[in-house]
Formats: sequence, structure tokens, C-alpha cells
Amino acid sequence: MTEHTLISENRETLEVTAVTDVSSFDENTVMILLEEGALSVRGRALKITQLDLDTGRASLSGEIISLTYMKESGGTGSGLLKKLMK
Repeated sequence: MTEHTLISENRETLEVTAVTDVSSFDENTVMILLEEGALSVRGRALKITQLDLDTGRASLSGEIISLTYMKESGGTGSGLLKKLMK
């Protein structure tokens, strides 16, 4: 299992490591793909403030309401950002 970290401050910011992609996002939900599955972040006025897939780091801001881990199948090759970068 690959280690990752989550750092949240006052439910207003979130930093995540071991990020492989972001499969979808809007102001209410961000789906972050990790090396061991997915992390769904739900909230209000969510924004991706930093995303560096080379280092595997992502930062979000907004009102964070919930964090949910999910088992993701099918790998990370079909993420939204990878499609946009083609």
C-alpha cells in the first residue's frame, strides 16, 4: 500500500499527496485519484489551487464538508486532466 497524507486546516483547505490524477471536479465535488484508489471531496465553492502530478500533490480551497475513500477500478488512464492534455 502506498502512503499518502491529507492535511486540512479549519475545513477550508486540503493538501493531498500520492495524487495520480483528478478525474472530475466542480464547485461541489472533486474526485482525486490516488495510487491506491480514489478520494471524493465534497463541499461548497471548491477550487483546485494547486495540482502537480509530477510530485503527486494537490491543494484545494473552499468549504470542505466530507472526505470519502473509494475503491477505484480500471486504473488512472482515463482521468479528465489526462484527456485534456492530449
